[in-house]
Amino acid sequence: MIATADMPDSLTQTHGARPFLGIYDYRYAPYSLGDTITWQMNVLVIAIESGANAIDHILMVDPKHPACWMQPHINTANYLTALQNIFPAYLCSPLLRNVRVFRDRTTFNDLLASHLRSGLQVYPSPGDHLRRRVRSGGIVNLSHGGFPLSHSVLNAFYMKNGYLPRLVAPRGYERSARMFLARHAAGRTVVAVHMRQSGLGSNPSALHRDSPMAEWVHFLKMAAVRWPDVLFVVFGGYHEWERPLMLLKNVLVPRTFGLGLAHELALLHHADMFMGSSSGFSAAATFSSVPYVIVNVEHDFSRYSEVPVGELRYPFALDNQEIYWEKETAALLAACFERAYRGLRKRTVSEAASTAGH
Repeated sequence: MIATADMPDSLTQTHGARPFLGIYDYRYAPYSLGDTITWQMNVLVIAIESGANAIDHILMVDPKHPACWMQPHINTANYLTALQNIFPAYLCSPLLRNVRVFRDRTTFNDLLASHLRSGLQVYPSPGDHLRRRVRSGGIVNLSHGGFPLSHSVLNAFYMKNGYLPRLVAPRGYERSARMFLARHAAGRTVVAVHMRQSGLGSNPSALHRDSPMAEWVHFLKMAAVRWPDVLFVVFGGYHEWERPLMLLKNVLVPRTFGLGLAHELALLHHADMFMGSSSGFSAAATFSSVPYVIVNVEHDFSRYSEVPVGELRYPFALDNQEIYWEKETAALLAACFERAYRGLRKRTVSEAASTAGH
């Protein structure tokens, strides 16, 4: 075991806890923000269905075989960096009790066997784990270890219960997010933004999902005139945004302040709205309570989300949470944002009236 992140709250007490175990084994699961977020949602809803009130995330990374076949660029020399970069994403479950990371498979297997003997429920199932795959109902991509995960379990939970639990800001980072926004965005409408730019990274993938940066820059310049109260907080690594963005008065880039993924996820949950192309950050927004506009949703993902191409909302979406299947243009971004912005204004007026009434 190389790391333990025990959560300092009442759920860490074993007395009265009914725990559920979530397994993420990098032998067959990818280092991916979107997949990590969706896996975490599946763990959450299955845990709730089982009657659990606490969740333990168990991560297994073998230094000799640190990544699945889909990510050959992650190897013995760099896997710790990859793990460190994605680790904050595992801290977003509202029922999270602790996170443990193992690099010795024998120790990991002993722990898993002990938990199973004690009757502890797990996801994925022991059978699926031994087959090196994750199942979430619906379509299962067996050649990719079950990834991407479908929304089948989530949709079924929503249809049965009339709600879907939501992820939260990474544990321990909420205060820093509030302080950052109070200092840099006081009095502004904060819109978290992510423009996928995998092609500019060292290991490009799924380039058809990348955002046309010129269209985004055009939109942001237009927004500075039409919505001067809005501050766009741009997420992503240094390779995902062009330096001229830093010169725009309505744009703030947290990475230039030394912040990382954990802070960005916390800022997303404290923003007034999220806007971006289909990506890992979009997955985080999808399972949050934050209003969002997600564009360039991959058409092939329709079969995994169980939502027809062209549909504006996931079945479990909240008010002012919409998806668009078209590739971004400045005009599309402006139209989508204007619609969402009106929704934000209406909600603000309604909340103000409700407060005044009390």
